[in-house]
Amino acid sequence: MSTSIPLLILQCSDCHQALEDTHFVQCPSMSEHRYCFLCCKSFIKKRTGEKEIYCPSGLKC
Repeated sequence: MSTSIPLLILQCSDCHQALEDTHFVQCPSMSEHRYCFLCCKSFIKKRTGEKEIYCPSGLKC
């Protein structure tokens, strides 16, 4: 009897799209904070000129 292991599908914490392999950005402090490149790029563009940029979650993780 074979046992199937459920496949874990990672999702962007912002847009909730499936993340592919290692093609995403993960917050170094909060492993559950994962973002696709498009959401990261958008987040950074919105904060151009700010002194510091934190996690796209809005937290200072």
